[in-house]
Amino acid sequence: MPDLLRSGSLTLLNIGDELVLRNASRAIVDTVIYEGGVITGTDWIGARVNPYSESVFRIEGQIIYRKRDQVTGRPIADTDTVADWAQTSDDNINGKKVLYSGWDLDRYFFAHQVTQTANITYVVAPDAMRHSDNREGKQSKQCGIL
Repeated sequence: MPDLLRSGSLTLLNIGDELVLRNASRAIVDTVIYEGGVITGTDWIGARVNPYSESVFRIEGQIIYRKRDQVTGRPIADTDTVADWAQTSDDNINGKKVLYSGWDLDRYFFAHQVTQTANITYVVAPDAMRHSDNREGKQSKQCGIL
């Protein structure tokens, strides 16, 4: 927020907190409640945001952030609910995300796309089977495991 004015310091607890953004007349503009934060007195609706914990990634140090639109990369519309946040575990496309300080979210948000014509042959077989080139009946010199 380029026009944000604040004084003092900002400290958020690792065990949970609430962050409430107010305008000049003290009306609530936006809210996020995470982990053990207090919902009372905010415009937040429903469950709190929790770091994504259903993976090998550590919870400590995760940065919670808003889900992004898959077309534009911009944050999705704000609903003041946990559904706005990329750490939700019930969204297989835009949820289940982890971010730490130093990770470049903007650089890797969109998948790299390449347009190239290629012929690919997939062979599914037991591990011990020799890979063969079916066109010439020869054993392949190169083998790729997917």
